[in-house]
Amino acid sequence: MTHTFVVSDEAVNLYGFRVLTKGINLEQFKRNPIMLYMHNRSAYQPTGDEVIGRWENIRVEGTKLLADAVFDESSELGKKIADKVRGGFIRMASIGIRKKEISEAKEYLLAGQTRPTVTKSDLDEISIVDMGGNNNALKLYGNKGEEIELQELNFKSKPDMSELKSVNIALGLKADAPEVETLGAIATMKSDKNTAETKLSNFETAQKEANKTEADALMAKATKLGLIDKAMVPAYEALFAKDHSNTKQAVETLLATKKDAGGTNQQLGAFMKGIGADGSSATLGDEKLSFDYLQKHDVAKLKHIKENEPETYKKIAKDFADGVRYTK
Repeated sequence: MTHTFVVSDEAVNLYGFRVLTKGINLEQFKRNPIMLYMHNRSAYQPTGDEVIGRWENIRVEGTKLLADAVFDESSELGKKIADKVRGGFIRMASIGIRKKEISEAKEYLLAGQTRPTVTKSDLDEISIVDMGGNNNALKLYGNKGEEIELQELNFKSKPDMSELKSVNIALGLKADAPEVETLGAIATMKSDKNTAETKLSNFETAQKEANKTEADALMAKATKLGLIDKAMVPAYEALFAKDHSNTKQAVETLLATKKDAGGTNQQLGAFMKGIGADGSSATLGDEKLSFDYLQKHDVAKLKHIKENEPETYKKIAKDFADGVRYTK
């Protein structure tokens, strides 16, 4: 008859800690799978009865560590314990481990836990026991084999209830609402905030794309009609990016009042003066030498300057992009 024991799982034991099954190293134990009784092993005065059997078919199923007991019934103690197991008088087993790593991280803590979680350990032996710390009683060893205890966790004190009441009221809950309701309201608020931020971001992206499409269409029409030189398109694009609404109004007015070039030039010039590179204008000579004047009143002269006086053209184009205006 096979006696299979759940020798350990990840439940919190009577001592307030727990051991992660996936962190138990079984390699060495499988090479020497000894069975003790009540973890007793006299290292200095052995009697020969310390080992009462061995363990076979050691395996992990989910969070449980299982093993099959094989008793040494040639030993008086081994036979006695085997009989008690067969009779159902002893039903528990317990692992003896050496801790390698422990953690106080919240992700490893369960309700009722008062000591850290053993996240990594070496399995030394599995004992048959009369009573364990829980359904899978555990005994923890130090590096030299001595039994040790884990220090209790230093939990932070609970928040002042008056503060919690204020939070509840701010969330629109009753002042004495339970903590779980408070946490739920906070989680909902965070979710709503994330949703709103996502919607806003999507709207802004769509608006930018719509503005870009609108600006491109206006500039294409203005350049096709010869109202704006193609070389100045980057400057206008920068203006659209800074202030789409006012730049749009200025270009639309230019298109609508093509015949009234003087009035249009005055309005467009006034607008671009206000949003120049340094927010100011400068008096640099005759207005009729400015880019904005030439493109409205004398496109032929502007073309001549572009083809025959590249430095002058570059200068007046830069001045126009920077918002500098020529006045009489």
